[in-house]
Amino acid sequence: EKLPVVVCIHPEWKYKEQVLGNTAEFLSFLSFMKALSGHIATRWTYNQVALQLMTEPPPASTNSSDWNYWGTLQRRLWQTARAELPKHTLILSGDMGGSIEGLQHATPVDDDNVLYSFTFYEPNLFAWQGDAGSPLMHCLKGIPFPSGPETLAKLPGILAGVPPELQGEVKRRVEEYAAQQWDRDKVAARIAKLDTWRRAHGGKLELWCAEFGCHQGAPEADRLHYIELMRTLFDRYKIGWSYWSFNEDYAVMTSSRTPSGPANEQTPDKAI
Repeated sequence: EKLPVVVCIHPEWKYKEQVLGNTAEFLSFLSFMKALSGHIATRWTYNQVALQLMTEPPPASTNSSDWNYWGTLQRRLWQTARAELPKHTLILSGDMGGSIEGLQHATPVDDDNVLYSFTFYEPNLFAWQGDAGSPLMHCLKGIPFPSGPETLAKLPGILAGVPPELQGEVKRRVEEYAAQQWDRDKVAARIAKLDTWRRAHGGKLELWCAEFGCHQGAPEADRLHYIELMRTLFDRYKIGWSYWSFNEDYAVMTSSRTPSGPANEQTPDKAI
């Protein structure tokens, strides 16, 4: 409730790979970080703006002696931003796409005014169904949560709307999803890993799920159940959270919304 507006560095994946894969590009990005931080410092106080240094970084080197070891790169980004923003909250993350595993391998910095962020859309097959950003996900609907052997009974209906060239891959993924038996306990165990990581580093680190959500293509009742489960788990483990998104494909608006349209033309989904 105390987190202000977050300015988030959220470039495309290809650009992030470029920044983390080339020394000159990273030095250029450091210069950008210094300029941006200075710009923020002269315009907004620490009560108004927090800065997220990079969301969902791609996998960098896992060798701590390499120049592009993520722990080293992020520390340099943090030092650069902190020099310009001594009182603003800075938001760091693990690499590996901002995943739980990436954060588990992250080394915290010596700074009490930092949040450690991650994103969470697990299980992906359920949360992303209907997403137009992926041809495979876009054609999916009717995938339930939780999953188990009974999920296979829904396979004919799921495949009915899938183009022939994608049916083999969809069948394989649904069978895998059914076998994994995603339920409340499995999701809770994933989130508990972050609490274990926090306790391993003294127990006082502030965690924030910068993104979680479920596409409106999912079955409505299951979508509501999943979103409530995630919010409840984050609250249980004292993890801050932001839902993705307000008015796009994972909206908190009704399904009759205009994606990314004007806010005053949208109707909030009261169930969400």
